[in-house]
Amino acid sequence: MARTIQDSVDAAGERVESDDLVNFGSCDRDVINPCTGPRSYWFRFGDICKYTLPQVQAAIGEIASAGQPGGAMVMRVSGAPAFAFTSRGAFSFFGLEEFSIDLPIMVKCSVDVG
Repeated sequence: MARTIQDSVDAAGERVESDDLVNFGSCDRDVINPCTGPRSYWFRFGDICKYTLPQVQAAIGEIASAGQPGGAMVMRVSGAPAFAFTSRGAFSFFGLEEFSIDLPIMVKCSVDVG
């Protein structure tokens, strides 16, 4: 059976709550700063935790994974609460609600999901 995002979190010994917002990219970061790069997209962990990496990549699209093939290999967990973000609605085929923020966000932890 293919490994889910939750399996990767468990294997890393991290604790990620269902309502935590997560962001995907190609490397660990301490801070996600939308002021210095492209807009960052965030997703509720509970909505994607049972997906495999290919399912996550299909669900969030290339833009949300830094526009790069393999750009979703690391999941970064927001250190800020979900209410600090703006919901952009659920526009993808998978119906995932997207969140964004215009302020730098400290990363609570990063998990290799690739």
